[in-house]
Amino acid sequence: MKKIVYALIAFGLMLSSCFTAFAKTDMATVFDSTEELKQVEDTILEYVNIVMVPEFNDTLTSEDLDYNNCVKIYRGRDLLIDDSMNEDNIIETIDKLDYDYKIFFEYENAYPLVIMSKVNKVKEDTAEELAELDKHIGEVDISGMSIGETKDLFQYYKEDVERFLSHSQDTYSKVHIISDLPGELRSAAMLITENSEIRFKVLGGVIDNKEIDHNNPSDTLYTFEELKEIAANSEPVTPGYVGGLGTNTTQPSNNNAIIIASACAGAAIIIAAAAVTVICIKKKKAKAAAE
Repeated sequence: MKKIVYALIAFGLMLSSCFTAFAKTDMATVFDSTEELKQVEDTILEYVNIVMVPEFNDTLTSEDLDYNNCVKIYRGRDLLIDDSMNEDNIIETIDKLDYDYKIFFEYENAYPLVIMSKVNKVKEDTAEELAELDKHIGEVDISGMSIGETKDLFQYYKEDVERFLSHSQDTYSKVHIISDLPGELRSAAMLITENSEIRFKVLGGVIDNKEIDHNNPSDTLYTFEELKEIAANSEPVTPGYVGGLGTNTTQPSNNNAIIIASACAGAAIIIAAAAVTVICIKKKKAKAAAE
């Protein structure tokens, strides 16, 4: 009888060790909150339906808006080239960066997308640009829309981070997604452990001549200083900005999303651009049908 009891205790210990082999990161809270998007929900739905109505003869509602499926993306262009930046001040700096939200929908094998942006600091030089953008400082405003045939790149990035976290032996308290990084880096996840240690997982870019993206992910973690060194030693890339997100970010090869950027433009410009998008999509479908 004692042998049976001992065997059961041993089995229980082995079983518990299996369950604790991987730490439990709370996926519901580890990514940046998208709570502030609820304040502009009507605007999000208004603009996505500018495309939805003529293309699908249907509208999306708040029930189609999954805030857990949104991604907050910080614009980190200067993050790795600022000599004053280090691991001691990077966390407080992140909150001051400009950022974008990518808000994803799925409808009949199509993937409507709305980009909302928040500018915290105006960097343009001309008085006209300063005057115009100053009106929108600190506000979450519409900056782009698209319809793609596959998921957006940052959806794949988020899934990659979730996969990594679920298998990690460390517990993470917060993850920040950062894009527009300098050099041959493009995007990375800033991972903060429960012990406040900071590591970076590159999501998109080139390191040691090796391409890293959602199809070829890397689970190597870097310190902030290591990431700065990688950026400093890589070839500079001049990004083009689309809705606040650099176009040097590689989209999935079969994603034919058409991005409409407006940089805090008026509604008339966005509506006109949306009309062009719908025309382009319909022409593409007609061409495919003819072939």
